[in-house]
Amino acid sequence: MKILILEDDANVCRTLVRRLSRRFPDATFKTTDSATEAINILRNSALEVQFRLIVSDFNVVGAQTGGDVLEWLRRHMSHLVPRFMFHSGNDRAQDLGVHFAVKPCDEREFFEVVQKVLAQ
Repeated sequence: MKILILEDDANVCRTLVRRLSRRFPDATFKTTDSATEAINILRNSALEVQFRLIVSDFNVVGAQTGGDVLEWLRRHMSHLVPRFMFHSGNDRAQDLGVHFAVKPCDEREFFEVVQKVLAQ
């Protein structure tokens, strides 16, 4: 399983990778702190095995947000939108029509949302 994580806090990103690795030991990860880079990763992945899970913070490095990544997916790779979830403390992310885990959340709460995404 391929997992993309968009998170600008290095400690949070490491925690997410560690949690997800324990639950999904065969997973491979791409991580970035930039929405622009996330879009480039997604664009380039169109020729490969695509991401099964995309975990995104809302506010990240640069002018673009996790919301911009979601909008790009809706326009260019809509089949991946059900695989997208926010892990954010920004309330705006709750209103964008995808699964959402409030940051900070404990591991149980996080994986409840992950399971909903993977069940789709």
